[in-house]
Amino acid sequence: MLVIYEGIKDFRTFCQGIYCDTFNEEKPYDKILLDYDVLIFDEADYKVDKVNEYIDFYKYKPLEKLSKLSIFNNFDNVDMKIQNKLLKLFEESEDKHILIVKNKSKILNTIKSRAEFKDFAIKELNLEKYPKRYHDVLSLIYINDEEELSEYLKFYDFLLNSNYKQAYIFLTTKLKDYDISRVYEIIQYAAKKTEDSLEDILSLQKFLLSNTNKKLQIENYLLQK
Repeated sequence: MLVIYEGIKDFRTFCQGIYCDTFNEEKPYDKILLDYDVLIFDEADYKVDKVNEYIDFYKYKPLEKLSKLSIFNNFDNVDMKIQNKLLKLFEESEDKHILIVKNKSKILNTIKSRAEFKDFAIKELNLEKYPKRYHDVLSLIYINDEEELSEYLKFYDFLLNSNYKQAYIFLTTKLKDYDISRVYEIIQYAAKKTEDSLEDILSLQKFLLSNTNKKLQIENYLLQK
């Protein structure tokens, strides 16, 4: 997933929000920098060696998490010839790539065409707006956008009702660009609520940690249920 944000003022707060949104876990900025599955670039200028470091980061599978996350500040300061080196990685990677720019006109059109442009805002979620059955899972799948959140909760409801066929259809039609880590967390949490097979969940986790198509493994899990 490639996402571009424009004009971020508080970079550290932004990183904390993106980290929480990606991994459903709150961490201070200094701790995020120590996470082996996260790469943060925050420089005014970038040379080829930095971009090579970025490419090397994605050559290996995650150490602890289901996916990797990179946050690349001032990406519009990267020379366009160097940007072109990253194009193949952006096209093929299933991990989350966050690019922050001040001027998106300085980004290659081929990169922009593959990216989703988003705004960033931190806001508290009002749990009182949601039925109590959602309260625990809401803290697990931290999402700022209420419309997006409601879609994930529909998927969660299908799982709670053991309606795996509908869950599969919903995931592949309504949530086509879903976050793999978040969907796995929802499946895992629903399995505990319904006393589903722990062996199935552990098997799915094993596949997701391996060098396989993670989306395909999640969807196969639902189909086999």
